[in-house]
Amino acid sequence: MSKQKTIWLAVLALLGFGAGWLVKSVWWPQGSDNMFLVTDGTPIQSVVVCNDKGEVLWRIVASGSRSDPKTIPYGDVPPGFKQEVPTSGAPRDFVENEHLQVHVLSKTQDMGDGGKATGPRQFLTLVNFGGPRPERADQVECRSPENRKSPAS
Repeated sequence: MSKQKTIWLAVLALLGFGAGWLVKSVWWPQGSDNMFLVTDGTPIQSVVVCNDKGEVLWRIVASGSRSDPKTIPYGDVPPGFKQEVPTSGAPRDFVENEHLQVHVLSKTQDMGDGGKATGPRQFLTLVNFGGPRPERADQVECRSPENRKSPAS
């Protein structure tokens, strides 16, 4: 192969690698501080962020008339919602690689994302889940299947 062809192949490889990195970083980011809110068409009643050990890091509930936001940055309470956990101040930062769950409670459903922390306020969704919602937001089950087993079993 000629030297000129080798140089062109190297340039094309670098361009291809650069374009691939750009596509991945724009369309498949490694985490975001936005808690993406999906609903079944009924108003959002609550958002609960917790880890798989059962610790609720942040819980907000609807408190009046409002329009449903499409995303909520972690720790930012949107108009028409009130923060229940923590009772005051901002929620704690995530621990890198901590397994997290984001539960969005509508009038009838618990729609959620499971994933991991990629930074202090960044969350990467790895799986979606859903089911009937609990009666109250403080009844959301925030544990991985492994941590739901009783110690005796």
